[in-house]
Amino acid sequence: MEGQNRVRVEVNLNDGSVLIESDADNLDHVFDRLESFFRNNQGWHKGSNGPETLDEVPAEASPSETAQKSEVSGKKTRAKSSKNPVRYKTVTLSLTDDQPSELREFFLEKNPKTQNDQVAVLGVFLKRVLKREEFDMDEIHTALKLVGKPTPKDLTSVFRNMRGEGMCDSQGRKISITSLTDDYVDFRMKAVKADASDD
Repeated sequence: MEGQNRVRVEVNLNDGSVLIESDADNLDHVFDRLESFFRNNQGWHKGSNGPETLDEVPAEASPSETAQKSEVSGKKTRAKSSKNPVRYKTVTLSLTDDQPSELREFFLEKNPKTQNDQVAVLGVFLKRVLKREEFDMDEIHTALKLVGKPTPKDLTSVFRNMRGEGMCDSQGRKISITSLTDDYVDFRMKAVKADASDD
């Protein structure tokens, strides 16, 4: 159902509110926009004319994403970030000399667009060559660097999203690549590419 893949965020700061509705796949982008919004409006205090409005999330994120502008008046309190940014380490993946280039080829062939798909493709490749199913955030970060992709701000959020879509198992800082992940990468992603080329 379409409603199950939507996220709604409401922030009421006594004198105003911010309401955002978005596709669940774009949750990281929504939080980036909220964080930027609050960072740009930290001076909410006496005499403030209120914050700037939260503009619509850009069209390149998703044409179906919408954001309602907030109208705020009066005093505001400073918004504080609830957590520190996650730090990742580049680690040794125990790949043979040929496997980094094989990883890049596999990644290009699958051509994953979303963060979930990128992590799924990398996880499936690593599972097959390293003969194990569980990987931590640092290993996925290192694989993303090998294929030239940026690491999401919070990989645990990506892992949770993937688990919610039935693509894998995850627990905290670790992801388990299962037969569901293999099937998704081998069959569902291939079908998506075939449908796109038919247009």
